[in-house]
Amino acid sequence: MIEEKLDRMEDMMSTLVKMVGNVNNEQKSIRKEIESMKSDIEVMKTDIDTMKTDIQVMKSDIEVMKTDINGLKLDLGKLNEKSDERHREILEKLQELRMDQDFIWEKGVKNERDIALLKRQVEAWQSSNI
Repeated sequence: MIEEKLDRMEDMMSTLVKMVGNVNNEQKSIRKEIESMKSDIEVMKTDIDTMKTDIQVMKSDIEVMKTDINGLKLDLGKLNEKSDERHREILEKLQELRMDQDFIWEKGVKNERDIALLKRQVEAWQSSNI
């Protein structure tokens, strides 16, 4: 009976030793995983810092682009104003040319009538002097 109890105690001790060994192995495995995670976290921190720097550079670039765009908008506005002004000038010149052309046509027609009238008068005078 005592021997049975001793055997059971020995089995329990053996089981406890195995359990402690297993716990120690698991603990070592967990420590390795934690160290790996710490290393990964450091890499992630470095990556995040790099990303923050990149974001700051992009923000700066965006501000420069906004300034450039505003400058281009101003330039475009000036070009549009100049284009409109030139367009009005061209239309005015065309209107003047049309008026000049109309005047020249009227003068031409009047001169043709006067020449025709003079021809008739010269012909009439020549026929009366013959």
